[in-house]
Amino acid sequence: MRWPSGIFSAQCNEETRENILWLRNAANQTVNVSCPSLSREQANNSTNGTSQNFAWRLCKLEENENHGEWQEPYIDSCISSSLMAIKEKTLSLEKQGINEIDLLKLAHELLNHTHEYTYINPIDIATVIDLLAILVKAQGIAPRTVTWLDEGRMYASASEIYPTFQQTKTFSELFINTVNNLLSPRHEVGWNATRPAGNEVDQLMQVMHNFADVISRSLDYHIKDGLILYHGASIQILRQYVEFKIETQWVYSLKNIEFPDNTVKDSDGRLAKESGFIKLTRDTISATNASAITVFFGISTFRYKSLSRLIPGFDKTRNRPNQVNSPVMALYFHIQPLSGDGNIEVSNLSPPILVSVPIHNVSMIEISSLIRKPWSWYRGCQKLRYTGHSGVCACPQPGVFTIITDMFDDNWDKGDKRPKLMNFATYFGCAITSTSTAALHRNLSVSIALGQLVYMIGIDRYETPSICKIFAVLLHYFFLTNYSWVMNEAFNLYIVITYSTHNPSDLTDSGSMIRYYVLGW
Repeated sequence: MRWPSGIFSAQCNEETRENILWLRNAANQTVNVSCPSLSREQANNSTNGTSQNFAWRLCKLEENENHGEWQEPYIDSCISSSLMAIKEKTLSLEKQGINEIDLLKLAHELLNHTHEYTYINPIDIATVIDLLAILVKAQGIAPRTVTWLDEGRMYASASEIYPTFQQTKTFSELFINTVNNLLSPRHEVGWNATRPAGNEVDQLMQVMHNFADVISRSLDYHIKDGLILYHGASIQILRQYVEFKIETQWVYSLKNIEFPDNTVKDSDGRLAKESGFIKLTRDTISATNASAITVFFGISTFRYKSLSRLIPGFDKTRNRPNQVNSPVMALYFHIQPLSGDGNIEVSNLSPPILVSVPIHNVSMIEISSLIRKPWSWYRGCQKLRYTGHSGVCACPQPGVFTIITDMFDDNWDKGDKRPKLMNFATYFGCAITSTSTAALHRNLSVSIALGQLVYMIGIDRYETPSICKIFAVLLHYFFLTNYSWVMNEAFNLYIVITYSTHNPSDLTDSGSMIRYYVLGW
């Protein structure tokens, strides 16, 4: 427990935002925090003093509720100058309305930046993800039709020209190439510095899902406009760190989904599916619970071979790390309702989605579970097969999938256990015995128990300075008594061993407990 911080008025609580830890602070104050690790470009181009290397945020006082509330942080000073230039250009065009040509130019500029620079600053990585989200949003703007009357006649025109199929493919390639660069190991320092750990990975997964939604909707428009046939309404892009495929299904002629399929090979000439695949049968698609779907809908699949190194382990305080230990697979349905926007949710698939992935580190001895985004336990998925080098799971709901493994076997049995009746006898005997050794044990136990009790009761009693100080003093006192009673245990052990070597008629270890009470308490 710490002494009171001196902040007794309204305040903003500690929180992590934009990869920066914002400490507890009094209301109506602006807080300056040093930026995370600077990129090499920032370090070389920092010519305006240290002011460029600080983020700031206002803790605003809420008058009616008498507490502080954090406002949005200002972190532009923490972004590298070249990336900041792209961000400013993107935001400026977003306000005016980005046309497809400008959108592709921005996407190409962002691609070049992720290729030329190495990110060691987590805010740069977060900025790239934010820019990708803006580009996806701009790409997904549907054509709007404006109607008007003139001399009794109705006229209509499109206020926006929808991207062509080739432009859609070009945007998809630029987008996937940028993500592939971002997932390169040379940016791993920046990824590892993100806070909270794994948060930016989750943000990227959401952007990827939105990207697939936009591309599916675009393909649907191209089919309805008669520009392409539904057989050709598919896009597949395979890169080193991310692989993507989306195809359009016709409700009257459904097809099995397998990604990657037997026609795809990796750089070594082996079947790409050996690094993990996801499979969905035609019967599963026809059994979806979407009763009012359009004639055409999309199904997208992703595979991230090395994303597991960017996802933090689970339950780090436990003995088992619950480490993500396989490629990350994803499958999404893109089913638009007959009216309105959005997508129809799909669940309870039967037969389920099959996910087969290899294990990266085979020294992990047991598959713990298949998990779904957002990186939490999902008991609906079942482990069908585990060979020691790969696992096959079945899941009734689309989403993001991976396998986590345990370093230790939870079912390991160390051997014979002491009967519970013997435990009871031990506790009862220690409680009623009158020896010095037992008395020392009891006092040590009481000291530890009181210290923990004071901690639990007083840990959040910081509103009143005097009460906070009292609990702080008590807590330190009981910490010291713990060590004092351990010292008494050592003295007593020395006396018992020493006296046991002499004739009991000459010396005795029996004596008053007062000496121990004085030293202990």
